[in-house]
Amino acid sequence: MVAAARQALDEALPAGQGNALVDVDALTNRLTMAVMLRTLFSSTAVDRTTDAARASRILTYCGMRELFWPVTLPDWLPLPGKADKRWAMRLLNVLIAGHIRRRLAEPAGTPPKDDLLAMLLAARDEDAGANSAGLSPAEVHDQCKLMFLAGHDTTASALQWWLWLMARHPEAARRAHDEVQRVLGGREPTAADLPQLDWLTATLKEALRLYPPAPSLTARRTTQEMQVAGWRIPRRTLVFIVPWVAHHDARWFPEPEAFRPERFTADTPPPPRGAWMPFGTGPRVCIGQHFAMLEMTLVAAMLLQRYTLHTEPGQAEPRPVLNVTLRPAQSIWLRLARR
Repeated sequence: MVAAARQALDEALPAGQGNALVDVDALTNRLTMAVMLRTLFSSTAVDRTTDAARASRILTYCGMRELFWPVTLPDWLPLPGKADKRWAMRLLNVLIAGHIRRRLAEPAGTPPKDDLLAMLLAARDEDAGANSAGLSPAEVHDQCKLMFLAGHDTTASALQWWLWLMARHPEAARRAHDEVQRVLGGREPTAADLPQLDWLTATLKEALRLYPPAPSLTARRTTQEMQVAGWRIPRRTLVFIVPWVAHHDARWFPEPEAFRPERFTADTPPPPRGAWMPFGTGPRVCIGQHFAMLEMTLVAAMLLQRYTLHTEPGQAEPRPVLNVTLRPAQSIWLRLARR
């Protein structure tokens, strides 16, 4: 994660230029794509990353649209969006299959890789013992595709909104930078540093509250009729839990539209269980939540070591668009200045 962030952040501004307007969407997509390629496949390849990011975005749009159709129509039909979906699926399948094929073709004696693909290939059923069969080729492929899509797009969205909030609230950004300097002293961060980066973590959690990357994807079907807040919900109704709405409940978050990271500092009582749930909650909580928080905190610390963030005079607030991931209607551009 640190190696990927170092390269992406060092290249965020043109060489020799002290400051510049930067497309935050492009920066965060490039960075999180690099993180996923390294952590999933131990790959530093940069070819086709722009296409892969576009494919990921297309699939989130398709997923949100099809989520509310009574049935999902076959992808071969000549319907709006189907050609883009076929292209996106084909590109990601080829990219992932290529990485798996190259790994399986490595000669005996090749030093083992320390990445998620190696863990998937080595996985065995704990109850069946060490001699149990591993995942099938199709299962390995599908798990890689899931991690690739979920691990890239959601984190890019979260970082984009965090960057905007830091630029809009320079005092909070200065406090985060001072904390990073005090804890790290100019060196690169490690996982062991996270407990000491209390304020920085709080700014990220508050960004996740205001702009949860997966704003409306948690759904459950009722097994019996129930009453909730005066509403009668019949049996077998599909109910969506929407973190974007829950996170703006003034009972738990006074002034819910305000950016107040102190809600999440170590000396503040946490909100009630279920009030803040950017990763879901319960037995099916997002399996990648710790991966995502680690990645975002490392990236945020390294960015603040290198740059200050500024909005442009008169710059309008970005308008969030409800999708599988919460993105601004238009790309956010911020001015980054080297420290």
